[in-house]
Amino acid sequence: MIGLFAVTAAGRRAAAELAGRLGPEALVADGPIGPAVRRLWDHLDAAVFFLASGATIRLVAPLLQDKHTDPGIVSVDEAQRFAIALAGGHGGGANELAEQVAEVFGCTPVITTATDSTGTTALDELVDQLDATVDGDLPSCGVAILDGEPVRLVNPHGFPLPALPSNVAADVANPAWTVVIDDRRPVEDEERTLRLIPRTLVVGVGSARGVSRTAVTETIARLDSEHGLDPRAIRAFASVDLKADEAGILDAVQDLGFGTPVRARSCRC
Repeated sequence: MIGLFAVTAAGRRAAAELAGRLGPEALVADGPIGPAVRRLWDHLDAAVFFLASGATIRLVAPLLQDKHTDPGIVSVDEAQRFAIALAGGHGGGANELAEQVAEVFGCTPVITTATDSTGTTALDELVDQLDATVDGDLPSCGVAILDGEPVRLVNPHGFPLPALPSNVAADVANPAWTVVIDDRRPVEDEERTLRLIPRTLVVGVGSARGVSRTAVTETIARLDSEHGLDPRAIRAFASVDLKADEAGILDAVQDLGFGTPVRARSCRC
């Protein structure tokens, strides 16, 4: 749901016009604006306020909790000169919404998140896209990228990646940082290296009846000790239906932070 909030008659007319362009997901809020915002907040994916940016900030600030879950907030000034992405630029979709609003009213979208203003892709978005575990100093590496420092990219499996800035490349000779995207353990630790470990592995587990938790755990550990695979790359465990109640397997998998293994159907080949 995209909530549209206005105080003045002109603002309400603009909200109604925008709702007609955005479609059925847009809702023009009724009644006093403060209670309406609080009533609808938990249901909002995004919100557009036809208010001064300062008034909008004071209204929503007590409700904001986390950039990954908060709705995207856009403020449109009374003269409809600017559509400002105030909060939730990436995670809440405010940057894209500000551009949509600007297109409707013929005004200027104001995008202040660094990665969008420079045309680059945020590392935290890359982490989300890869569903990766982070090993290293993500903020410092991100600052280096934004500052234009040379960053070497190591992507041995060829994971599809979004567009990255020109200072991030595979052929950097003297990098300030190195970003490695791999599901294998590094041979040695290197300074100023950020490792992104995508969750690529589904581990099949089978056993004789009555197998112990320790035996299963030690076998899984061989992924690392014998094959060099990083356990943090495990996405899920799988077994056949006949092992759905095997206590040793279930206990070992849960010890590793997973729930019940995915069941694979047995078949005759």
